[in-house]
Amino acid sequence: MARVLGVLASGRSDGYTAKLLQSALDAAAQVDGVEVQLAKLGSFRLGPCLSCFKCIRDASHVCVLDDDFGRSGNGALFKLVQEANALVTATPVHNYGVSALAHLFFERLYPFLWSGAINGMTFAAITCATNQGMHKEALREACRFAYTYGLRWIDGVAVHASFYDRALTAVKAVGREVALAARADAVQRAAFTDEERMLHYQSLPWKPHEPTLENLELIDHAWNEQSFKR
Repeated sequence: MARVLGVLASGRSDGYTAKLLQSALDAAAQVDGVEVQLAKLGSFRLGPCLSCFKCIRDASHVCVLDDDFGRSGNGALFKLVQEANALVTATPVHNYGVSALAHLFFERLYPFLWSGAINGMTFAAITCATNQGMHKEALREACRFAYTYGLRWIDGVAVHASFYDRALTAVKAVGREVALAARADAVQRAAFTDEERMLHYQSLPWKPHEPTLENLELIDHAWNEQSFKR
C-alpha cells in the first residue's frame, strides 16, 4: 500500500489551509492502492534544529533530540515521513512566506539529507493567503526547501482565499496526481542525481541555477583567500 502524508503547517486545524489539504488528501484516497495520513504539526512536540551535527556523524543519520522528529529515529513524526511515499505540505502565508511551523518541519528534515531516504520522493505544496497575498512567493519558498532535500516536486497550488472555491478543484487534481506518483514510488523510488535534480527544478517555481552559481562563487573566493580552517 502506498502512503501519502499530508503535513498541515497551520495553527488552525479547521481553517482555509486545513480544508485545502484535506481536499487534496480525499482525492488521493480515491486512488486504488493508496492510503493517506494527516499530520497536524501543531499536535506534535517539535523544536528547532540545534546544529549538533550528530545526524551527520552517526551512520544511521537520525536525530537525537527528545521530540517527535528525534529520539534516534523513533519520533512519531520522523517515522511518518520515513514511511511515506509522497508528501503534501500545506501552509498559510505568514510575512510573505511559509509559516514558522512549515519552516520548522523543513528544517528538521535535515537528517534525511544525509541518509538520502527521501531523495526522489514525490512532493507537492499548497500555500494559502488572505489580504495582501504573496501566496506565490510562499510557494517558491516551499519549492526551494524541496530542492534542498532532493524531493521530486510534482505540483503546487498557490491559493488566495478570494478564489477559494476554484482552488478546491485545483488541489483535488494535485491530490490525485500525488497519489498516482506515490503508487509508483511504492514499487521503486527513482532517486535524483545532482544533475537530474538541477534540471528538474529549472522550470519550477524556484530555480536553483542562479543562486547555486552565486554560492559557488562565494565559496571559491573563500577558498582562494585560504579562509577554510579544515
